[in-house]
Amino acid sequence: QALVVLVLSYLFLGERLTMLQCIAFILILMGGFIISIKKDRGMFRIRKAFWLAFVAVCLWGTNIAILSYVYTKIEFWSGLVISLFISSLVGLSFLANRTIRSNFKRVLHKSNKKVKMLILSDGLLHVFAILGLNYALKLGPASLVSVISGFQALIVFLVAISISKYFPKILEEELDR
Repeated sequence: QALVVLVLSYLFLGERLTMLQCIAFILILMGGFIISIKKDRGMFRIRKAFWLAFVAVCLWGTNIAILSYVYTKIEFWSGLVISLFISSLVGLSFLANRTIRSNFKRVLHKSNKKVKMLILSDGLLHVFAILGLNYALKLGPASLVSVISGFQALIVFLVAISISKYFPKILEEELDR
């Protein structure tokens, strides 16, 4: 994502990073790539999930570059609401699929209160994370915001390990997966 944003921001937004920012960018990018490698039968291989994640981060990176441009043209709150509205419509459109819709109803009815609260909490955290990321895009260079958001992987790792260690009934994380 960070590389896509860097290239698009350079080409279309005219953003430039300082030498120190470039060095930090490269180090974080290298760290993300190293994490995606696993040793299998004596050979180092890229994990299968890497390729799907690669497509996703290219789309996300393009999204970040576009939003960064949009926030230079319209007021922040209008851009944020429009972006969230379109995302919501796309999400709701999945319910047009009969299988997805029936699974959604089944999960909604059969899930216990704890799971429903976790899903609600996740939705709220997601909205606040999007709010923070979008406001950061309004204030600073998209390429820098994108590479800093790369720390998300470290946070996910630390939270997953902590939950797995202290609350193993909630999550048992496989570190070699």
